[in-house]
Amino acid sequence: MAERGAEAPGAAGLGASLSGRPATTATTCEQAEQAESKLRSGCDPGIGKATQFQPGQSGNPGGRPKKAITTAYTELADTPVPGDRKGRTYAQLLAQAQFDAAIKGKTDAAREIADRIEGKPTQAISGPDSSPLAFDITVNFVDGEKNQ
Repeated sequence: MAERGAEAPGAAGLGASLSGRPATTATTCEQAEQAESKLRSGCDPGIGKATQFQPGQSGNPGGRPKKAITTAYTELADTPVPGDRKGRTYAQLLAQAQFDAAIKGKTDAAREIADRIEGKPTQAISGPDSSPLAFDITVNFVDGEKNQ
Protein backbone atom coordinates (compact mmCIF):
# COMPACT_ATOMS: atom_id res chain seq x y z
CA MET A 1 0.00 0.00 0.00
CA ALA A 2 1.40 3.40 -0.95
CA GLU A 3 1.94 6.14 1.61
CA ARG A 4 0.04 9.41 1.57
CA GLY A 5 1.64 11.87 -0.82
CA ALA A 6 3.70 9.18 -2.54
CA GLU A 7 3.97 9.47 -6.29
CA ALA A 8 1.87 7.14 -8.38
CA PRO A 9 3.67 4.45 -10.39
CA GLY A 10 4.68 5.79 -13.79
CA ALA A 11 4.19 9.36 -12.66
CA ALA A 12 7.80 9.97 -11.66
CA GLY A 13 8.75 13.56 -12.19
CA LEU A 14 5.19 14.57 -13.14
CA GLY A 15 4.33 15.79 -9.65
CA ALA A 16 1.20 13.63 -9.34
CA SER A 17 0.32 11.75 -6.15
CA LEU A 18 -2.01 8.82 -5.56
CA SER A 19 -4.67 11.23 -4.34
CA GLY A 20 -4.61 13.06 -7.69
CA ARG A 21 -3.06 16.13 -6.06
CA PRO A 22 0.43 17.45 -6.68
CA ALA A 23 3.08 15.66 -4.62
CA THR A 24 4.38 17.67 -1.70
CA THR A 25 8.07 18.28 -1.09
CA ALA A 26 7.75 18.53 2.72
CA THR A 27 10.66 17.43 4.86
CA THR A 28 8.73 16.42 8.01
CA CYS A 29 5.51 14.56 8.61
CA GLU A 30 3.99 17.67 10.20
CA GLN A 31 4.84 19.82 7.18
CA ALA A 32 3.41 17.15 4.88
CA GLU A 33 0.15 17.04 6.84
CA GLN A 34 -0.10 20.85 6.78
CA ALA A 35 0.52 20.93 3.04
CA GLU A 36 -2.03 18.15 2.46
CA SER A 37 -4.60 20.01 4.60
CA LYS A 38 -3.97 23.19 2.61
CA LEU A 39 -4.46 21.31 -0.66
CA ARG A 40 -7.72 19.70 0.53
CA SER A 41 -9.39 22.91 1.64
CA GLY A 42 -7.98 25.08 -1.11
CA CYS A 43 -6.58 27.66 1.31
CA ASP A 44 -4.29 27.94 4.27
CA PRO A 45 -6.17 26.84 7.43
CA GLY A 46 -4.41 29.57 9.41
CA ILE A 47 -6.04 32.34 7.40
CA GLY A 48 -8.74 34.09 9.42
CA LYS A 49 -7.81 32.54 12.79
CA ALA A 50 -7.13 35.97 14.29
CA THR A 51 -10.60 37.25 13.39
CA GLN A 52 -12.60 34.19 14.45
CA PHE A 53 -14.83 34.46 17.50
CA GLN A 54 -13.00 33.41 20.62
CA PRO A 55 -14.62 30.84 22.98
CA GLY A 56 -17.38 32.52 24.95
CA GLN A 57 -17.57 35.48 22.56
CA SER A 58 -20.90 36.01 20.82
CA GLY A 59 -21.25 37.07 17.21
CA ASN A 60 -24.29 39.11 18.22
CA PRO A 61 -23.63 40.50 21.71
CA GLY A 62 -26.64 42.82 21.68
CA GLY A 63 -29.01 40.03 20.70
CA ARG A 64 -31.92 40.42 18.36
CA PRO A 65 -33.02 44.06 18.14
CA LYS A 66 -36.18 44.94 20.02
CA LYS A 67 -39.16 46.07 18.03
CA ALA A 68 -40.40 49.59 18.67
CA ILE A 69 -44.09 48.73 19.20
CA THR A 70 -43.30 45.75 21.43
CA THR A 71 -41.00 47.93 23.54
CA ALA A 72 -43.70 50.63 23.83
CA TYR A 73 -46.33 48.07 24.89
CA THR A 74 -43.99 46.55 27.46
CA GLU A 75 -43.12 49.93 28.97
CA LEU A 76 -46.77 51.02 29.12
CA ALA A 77 -47.92 47.70 30.58
CA ASP A 78 -45.51 48.14 33.50
CA THR A 79 -46.57 51.75 34.11
CA PRO A 80 -49.01 52.51 36.96
CA VAL A 81 -52.37 53.83 35.74
CA PRO A 82 -52.74 57.52 36.69
CA GLY A 83 -55.54 58.03 39.20
CA ASP A 84 -56.00 54.35 40.06
CA ARG A 85 -56.63 54.19 43.83
CA LYS A 86 -55.08 50.74 44.11
CA GLY A 87 -51.92 51.73 42.20
CA ARG A 88 -52.40 49.01 39.56
CA THR A 89 -50.49 48.89 36.28
CA TYR A 90 -52.03 48.83 32.81
CA ALA A 91 -51.17 45.12 32.59
CA GLN A 92 -53.06 44.40 35.81
CA LEU A 93 -56.12 46.33 34.61
CA LEU A 94 -56.01 44.59 31.25
CA ALA A 95 -55.87 41.19 32.95
CA GLN A 96 -58.77 42.21 35.20
CA ALA A 97 -60.80 43.28 32.15
CA GLN A 98 -60.13 39.89 30.48
CA PHE A 99 -61.33 38.06 33.60
CA ASP A 100 -64.41 40.29 33.85
CA ALA A 101 -65.27 39.58 30.18
CA ALA A 102 -64.75 35.83 30.67
CA ILE A 103 -67.02 35.84 33.72
CA LYS A 104 -69.72 37.57 31.64
CA GLY A 105 -69.59 34.71 29.12
CA LYS A 106 -67.15 35.98 26.49
CA THR A 107 -65.57 32.71 25.33
CA ASP A 108 -62.74 34.50 23.48
CA ALA A 109 -61.65 36.10 26.75
CA ALA A 110 -61.87 32.76 28.57
CA ARG A 111 -59.85 31.06 25.82
CA GLU A 112 -57.19 33.78 25.96
CA ILE A 113 -56.87 33.40 29.73
CA ALA A 114 -56.61 29.61 29.49
CA ASP A 115 -54.02 29.81 26.70
CA ARG A 116 -51.90 32.26 28.71
CA ILE A 117 -52.10 30.24 31.93
CA GLU A 118 -52.06 26.65 30.67
CA GLY A 119 -50.50 27.09 27.23
CA LYS A 120 -52.15 26.57 23.88
CA PRO A 121 -53.25 22.99 23.20
CA THR A 122 -51.34 21.21 20.45
CA GLN A 123 -53.13 20.87 17.16
CA ALA A 124 -52.88 17.53 15.39
CA ILE A 125 -52.07 17.51 11.69
CA SER A 126 -53.95 14.88 9.74
CA GLY A 127 -54.71 13.79 6.20
CA PRO A 128 -57.97 14.37 4.31
CA ASP A 129 -59.66 11.36 5.97
CA SER A 130 -58.48 12.39 9.49
CA SER A 131 -55.74 9.75 9.38
CA PRO A 132 -52.17 10.60 10.39
CA LEU A 133 -49.95 11.94 7.62
CA ALA A 134 -47.34 9.49 6.37
CA PHE A 135 -44.04 10.72 4.97
CA ASP A 136 -40.58 9.43 4.15
CA ILE A 137 -37.30 11.16 4.90
CA THR A 138 -34.22 10.37 2.85
CA VAL A 139 -30.79 11.37 4.14
CA ASN A 140 -27.82 11.26 1.77
CA PHE A 141 -24.33 11.44 3.23
CA VAL A 142 -21.56 12.88 1.09
CA ASP A 143 -18.52 10.61 0.80
CA GLY A 144 -20.09 8.24 3.35
CA GLU A 145 -19.34 10.61 6.25
CA LYS A 146 -21.83 12.07 8.69
CA ASN A 147 -21.75 15.86 8.92
CA GLN A 148 -22.15 16.89 12.52
